[in-house]
Amino acid sequence: MLKSTYRIILICLSLFTSMGYAQVSTIQNIQGRNIQSLNGKWNYIIDPYENGYYDYRHQPFDQTKTGTGGFFDDREQKDKSELIEYSFNGSPQMNVPGDWNSQAEKLELYEGTVWLRKKFDAKPEKGKNILSISVP
Repeated sequence: MLKSTYRIILICLSLFTSMGYAQVSTIQNIQGRNIQSLNGKWNYIIDPYENGYYDYRHQPFDQTKTGTGGFFDDREQKDKSELIEYSFNGSPQMNVPGDWNSQAEKLELYEGTVWLRKKFDAKPEKGKNILSISVP
């Protein structure tokens, strides 16, 4: 009986100490960094058939030989013979952070893929990470 009590206490202590180490944050001194907020108006494209990610064979564009072709390329038409079926430049905008269901009537009951784009200036420095995204 005494041995099983000691075992239970030992197991509980080891669990509590390991949980304490799991809470260590990897991002430090956030206030000392140059921060650029991406909150605000973002352009969006509704993609109910996922044409922006899959080709006509239902293969992801980013896994093809060229690795291009999806909405993530954010291509713009260079001449009239080039066929591009989407444009972020003329697309509607929504506020981010925020949910899309309450920002546009046509998205109120929509459940599917929505592509978002926001252009911003960045001055990358060699050997430094320039973008860190955390999603709660």
